[in-house]
Amino acid sequence: MSDVRVYLALGAPGLAVLAARGESDAAVTAVTATERRQRPDEDEETLEYEALWRAAGRCPGRPCVGAADVPAAWVLAQDAGGEPGVLALDRPVPRERVVSIHVALHVAGDEPDLDADGADRDDADRDDAELSWYDITEIAEVNALLAAAATQRGD
Repeated sequence: MSDVRVYLALGAPGLAVLAARGESDAAVTAVTATERRQRPDEDEETLEYEALWRAAGRCPGRPCVGAADVPAAWVLAQDAGGEPGVLALDRPVPRERVVSIHVALHVAGDEPDLDADGADRDDADRDDAELSWYDITEIAEVNALLAAAATQRGD
């Protein structure tokens, strides 16, 4: 059976749990069969990008999303709870299945914008939505980056 690319809505708290416990039970999004049927002319890359941003929108605080490849057999339900693109899995996702982390370094609102080293930003492009990519092997560095942002906010 093949693997399914899923996106974990981690946020900083979920990333810390993934690092400490080695697994995550965060909300999961993916491209579902329903979406493929409804948008047959859309390319897979665009659908995956939208699934990534769906997960980002479900994150507590600053968006931080884990991308993982899980066996299709782990999927209990697609469009779970009537929500398009949301999956229900039969188990937490182990860290070994997570391949990358995507973090919003530049966000609007209360969250400070960050450079890759965690320094505050105040550029004119702060409203540009972008998720920076990190390999899962960089989980400690990403945790430190998010902790620095929380410290700057006074959390």
